[in-house]
Amino acid sequence: MDEFDLKNMIAWGVLAAVGVLLHFLMKVVGLKTQGAKGGDLLGYWRDYPYQSLISVLGTFVGFVIFWRLGYMNDVVAFGTGYMGNSLADMFGKRAESLIGQAVDGVPLK
Repeated sequence: MDEFDLKNMIAWGVLAAVGVLLHFLMKVVGLKTQGAKGGDLLGYWRDYPYQSLISVLGTFVGFVIFWRLGYMNDVVAFGTGYMGNSLADMFGKRAESLIGQAVDGVPLK
């Protein structure tokens, strides 16, 4: 791991945030395409607060892990933000499926 470099950390933090926001924006566009009402970025965060929080926290954890391992660069920073959001989607959908199964009386796997 290289020594701490504030300029790079700020740049990487911004790139990770852009990755998260871009993925959120793609979801909003997808909802608008499907005819959903609302469809603004803040509305999405309001409608899906837990999934949004998981995205941000997952991105932060991934960011720190890649930085500590010495793998952080511009591409990894952006990808961490984008993929942190994708992983939250995957986990969120799995949790919704499990909850739906429990409500319907289907044994959980």
